Amino acid sequence: MMPSSLIYARCLGFLIIEAPDDAARDYISHEIMRCEGNGDQMDALAQFYITHLFRLSLLIILITALRLKTRVSSSRQQLIPLQLITALRNGQ
Repeated sequence: MMPSSLIYARCLGFLIIEAPDDAARDYISHEIMRCEGNGDQMDALAQFYITHLFRLSLLIILITALRLKTRVSSSRQQLIPLQLITALRNGQ
């Protein structure tokens, strides 16, 4: 498994764990199961969520911090795994 595949797998796991309710957890789990163990499909699914969900969330956090003219607190940064932040910065 490539290092980026490990990050993608971690992102999908993070989505399941942090989903706001059971319906969201079921939906994400169903999407993962539809990949039928195909690593390329799971990587593509994780890339989709990184592009459309994680980056948007990070952007909202940064915009909010700028509006408040404060830095994002260290406790808030810890909610986003360091590898995920690195992947977002590198456009993976």
